[in-house]
Amino acid sequence: MGTTTDNFMLDSADVLLIKTLLDNPASSLRAISRRLKTTPSWTSRRVTELTDRGVIERVLQLRPETIGLHVFYVLLTPTDPYREEDIFERLADSPILHSATRLLTSYWQLLATMLIPRVTGYMDVMNRFSKKKEKWGVKTCCIESGSYGISYTLDYYEPNIGEWTIPWELLDPLLLRIHNDHLGLVVPRVDKCAELVETKVDRKDLKILSLVRPDGIGSFIIRQSAGDASESALSRLVQTGVLEPVYRLRGMGLQERLLVYVYSEEARLSISAWSSRLPTVQMAFGSLGDALFEISLPTGGAYSISKALSALGLDISVAVPVDHVTRPCPLPFELWDETTQSWTGIDTRVYKWLDCLR
Repeated sequence: MGTTTDNFMLDSADVLLIKTLLDNPASSLRAISRRLKTTPSWTSRRVTELTDRGVIERVLQLRPETIGLHVFYVLLTPTDPYREEDIFERLADSPILHSATRLLTSYWQLLATMLIPRVTGYMDVMNRFSKKKEKWGVKTCCIESGSYGISYTLDYYEPNIGEWTIPWELLDPLLLRIHNDHLGLVVPRVDKCAELVETKVDRKDLKILSLVRPDGIGSFIIRQSAGDASESALSRLVQTGVLEPVYRLRGMGLQERLLVYVYSEEARLSISAWSSRLPTVQMAFGSLGDALFEISLPTGGAYSISKALSALGLDISVAVPVDHVTRPCPLPFELWDETTQSWTGIDTRVYKWLDCLR
């Protein structure tokens, strides 16, 4: 047997359990037990142990598009590379900022995630932000999310030694083959589009959703903050797909993270198909053929990924994310029309913030 966290032992049964949880995050533990042919008591006890020891965690993530919010990923860097200024300080007061991540070893210095209500003229906000960049002295690249997804594999995790044994000597040429033979066109896609849901979302629901951060939130935190009355609303938001249950790997040696930005449809299809052989990859596909991939890797994996991607000879930007800053979801409650189930406009604070950018 091998170890993961605080000498907690994992075996092959645990790895199979974790894989089943990742595949079926919305399933009850009783349903998981039936799939694994184990007793509910063993499954419940082991899931509790895996969670308490920090090996896995279950969170609820907001799917912004289901309540009419557009997701924009904005990459930023100073026009003058020698200018010493923290770009985040200019974004810190933005009413539409959901998260910001500083980036190292990349052309880009910051990745910001912004949420904007889907109303007439919503692009005017991003256009005005883009025009401000010249006066502000920054370059930007904006990706409007069209779909998202996650892929993973535990095939290369060895519980007997508690380590990942990823065969990079095989995966590197596999990426080239996928790209050269255009296999990304035939591999099933893991990304999915999120649409407006057919449910009644009221302002009390929005207050629950406003607690959710980009990396998710535990249901117990929502109950603690919103009270017992939130239980039925929370269940309905999960059942209708506004909130999505997700299991994440935490304590299995995935200590490195890499952010990959690609500029073309060809590159993103190739990397998306190849990513199914990597431990964990979160992806967001833009509406113009671009994409972002956030990859979690064991020690040394970031170098191997960078080397494999450089062999493609395509326009790809690779960065190491650091100092991830998240915020609760920026929801302007007063602009939600419960009758039409839509937003009535853009928060005036957004335009005031834009006017303050110099």
